[in-house]
Amino acid sequence: MATYTGIVGALVVSGQTLSGADKEGMEATITIGKERGKFNAIGTDVSQHTTGMKTCDGTVRRKWVSGDTLFQSLMDGNTEFEVTIEISGQGQSITASGCVANSIVRRVAPGTEVMTEEMSFTGRDWY
Repeated sequence: MATYTGIVGALVVSGQTLSGADKEGMEATITIGKERGKFNAIGTDVSQHTTGMKTCDGTVRRKWVSGDTLFQSLMDGNTEFEVTIEISGQGQSITASGCVANSIVRRVAPGTEVMTEEMSFTGRDWY
């Protein structure tokens, strides 16, 4: 399992960039991994390890403006989207695809009067 945090390069829904990529900046965390398991073959006590499908989940955070409905519309519409993080200074990126929103939290950032919005998501694939 690996966790990446960085500035969002793009938040894309149905091929349309909604945020990031020369639009309003966001920050995200993506945790990637693979399903792991083990089993004992019939008639033995020797465990074998198995590797399953890719897994990914994470959060997207940004400044919230009153009346903005971007995250809420993704959740209400059960819309799939992609999150791409550009890893600063390394020229690399990680993309989580097939993402759906899980929950949205709005709160005041510590030590400021800025309202932030955070949406957790679960994805199907990463590359």
